[in-house]
Amino acid sequence: SVRGIGQCSMDVDERIARILRRVTMVLVGVFVLANLDSLRSWSVDVAHHYVLSFTIGEQWFLESTRDPSLGEMNIYPRLSHGIAAFFGQVLGSAFLGIQVTTLFSYGLLWMLVVLLLASQPRRESLFSLLAFILLIAANALTLQIETHGSEVVRNFFFAQLVGQALLFGGIFAGVHVEKRAGPFGAYLTLIAFMIAIAWAHLLPAVELLALILALLLLQLLTTDREREVFLWPMAKLASIAVFAVAALAFHPSFSAMRKISANDGALQLQFISYPVGIVVLASVVVVSSLLLARIWHNARRPNDRLVWKYFAALGIAAGGLCLVQFILTFFGFGSDYAVKKYGFSLTSILVIQLSIVAGHYVASSRRRVGVLEGPLLARGVVPTIALYIVLFWNSPSANSLDVSDIVSIERELINVRDVLVPGAAEGPSNVVVVLDEFPGTISYLFSISIFDAPRSPTLLPLIRRNRLHELMPFSYVVTRTENPAYAGMDCEQARGHSISVLDAACIENHIAAKSTCSGTFDLAEANSTLGSLLDGFGPPRKYGRWTIRRKAEFRCQLPSPPPRALHIEGSPYTPSGH
Repeated sequence: SVRGIGQCSMDVDERIARILRRVTMVLVGVFVLANLDSLRSWSVDVAHHYVLSFTIGEQWFLESTRDPSLGEMNIYPRLSHGIAAFFGQVLGSAFLGIQVTTLFSYGLLWMLVVLLLASQPRRESLFSLLAFILLIAANALTLQIETHGSEVVRNFFFAQLVGQALLFGGIFAGVHVEKRAGPFGAYLTLIAFMIAIAWAHLLPAVELLALILALLLLQLLTTDREREVFLWPMAKLASIAVFAVAALAFHPSFSAMRKISANDGALQLQFISYPVGIVVLASVVVVSSLLLARIWHNARRPNDRLVWKYFAALGIAAGGLCLVQFILTFFGFGSDYAVKKYGFSLTSILVIQLSIVAGHYVASSRRRVGVLEGPLLARGVVPTIALYIVLFWNSPSANSLDVSDIVSIERELINVRDVLVPGAAEGPSNVVVVLDEFPGTISYLFSISIFDAPRSPTLLPLIRRNRLHELMPFSYVVTRTENPAYAGMDCEQARGHSISVLDAACIENHIAAKSTCSGTFDLAEANSTLGSLLDGFGPPRKYGRWTIRRKAEFRCQLPSPPPRALHIEGSPYTPSGH
């Protein structure tokens, strides 16, 4: 019978869908392993997220909310860092835990997007995923506009990315719950996800709240108003809205993140100018969301196409919030930084919505594509290709640092701390780390985590410029063995495999003696001139040093009485024609 044939087709689709979910999880695992050794940012945010994950991994229940090494991370929502700490314990490295959590969040987010697109009726699913593949591939090969995942390139919005992955998990769960139990069960599911996401980051939690309110509004607008019972569903929807708003407004993370959000940061989006570009993008997303909502409402079987409704609501939420935030900023109640942070969501939502709309209009035509519409290709192969493209083409691929090198030094530093470093002296002193082969951020990261150095606005600049004597006293300086900055000082207290522990007071005395403006400073010899006296010079050569910036400085302390003369031997470089 026709019913029997339809049931058989549904069974085949369901079996393929179950296989697809397993295949996509394997593909995400392969993506994580393939990118495990590539760190894409050494922003100072890496250090601040790391120190919280590291501290949770050592204490689990933080002993204090006034830890001087944590700063604002004392009150930061901790779900994402707890996940990273768990992976860190399993893998034996807090840094590896952060890396795995970051990569898995990216993979999970886009896996859920592909599965949601694949859950549409077969023709819409096929053409939507083909359009999605074309859009993602075109972006990866040309403009490379930031979509979800770019949060951790240059900047390191680690917790925000984890929250966005959970947001799409909420959408995935909401769609499936609504198909089986109706919208009321879906609203409760989404509210539960919103509360959980707020423990990770406020922005995706607010987006999910706005999505819930948009869904309630869509349901209200599509309810038959001619009925006498219209007031009852309106009252139910209003009570859900009040409950959702209250659940987030009274969430412990809400007030904490509001305090942190007052910090204005730097964020530059490619090809999206500010303010015109971001405002136009948000407006376009709102318009496309309204169009998608209308298409869903007019669909013959809207319950089979709930994905359309949810992504329409998500676009209304993200675009509307961005515009409201911009208006508040215009009147002095927000920051440009907060407005720009919606950019990652807006571009991702627009790509997804364009894929859905294109798939709908192509599927509505009578054109057939033969074998492509078979269940195996439409439900299995094409979605797998789509996920592969978005994971391995669209993901930011710049390899800034090797994670394995950082993990290796992390483990040695922990061993040095536990075995070799004597107890810190009384007073404000602490231990700081200088590792010249890494960016200063990595040295700063280990200083405030493994060695509990108090956070200070001047600590990172001093580490970068190797001017630790300006922030004395410390108890000990932990550095690479044979670090030329401390060669010849004879201040070593202990030595590990490649790490030495130096007495900070001893270093300070040597620096004071060698930084006096007397005698000869030979810039060709590494040990003749302290690196801390120089700024804007390159490494020593047999003939001296190059200046490497527009401004180069040599600073020494004047004795009493000061010298009467200064003799400088320098050679300008004059290329031909100058």
